Amino acid sequence: MGLAPLLLAGCVGFPERTPDLFLIPQGYSGWVLVEYEVKGAPSLKLLDGYRVFPVSSNSLLKTSSGQPQGWAQDVYKFVDARGKFTDLPQTGWGKGGLVWGASVNGGKVSVSSAREGQEAITCKFRTSPSLKFFVGTEAQFRGLPETGSIPLIPADRLAQSSPRCP
Repeated sequence: MGLAPLLLAGCVGFPERTPDLFLIPQGYSGWVLVEYEVKGAPSLKLLDGYRVFPVSSNSLLKTSSGQPQGWAQDVYKFVDARGKFTDLPQTGWGKGGLVWGASVNGGKVSVSSAREGQEAITCKFRTSPSLKFFVGTEAQFRGLPETGSIPLIPADRLAQSSPRCP
């Protein structure tokens, strides 16, 4: 049968999407958190075929725009005070990259609760979908403590608030 049909089948399952352009303040190092579908937050703008994410110095960006679905080659750039862009390299381990540990969350949380002798009840909650990634050297990323330094995504914050099923 060959490899070509398998590759084609893989592409059909993941449609191409508009790529994202993350604009990060020059010299910033640390976690970036993007929260999607936030009521009252500004929508993302388009620039030269990219959805633009202007990350502030507090590293949090909230947008009313939806979380992207599909695949694309996203771009990460530092932006200086004059508006000049510098590419942030994305590489494999040991090759000088500056973007690490990206993860997405679809914004769905399930909470189960039960009283002794009763069947568990599971409730589903919805939070803002999110994306987080680390900007910095590989050594900085690998040197992070296991807990405490990673920002809490909306789903984590909900779970920590101990929600109860109605």
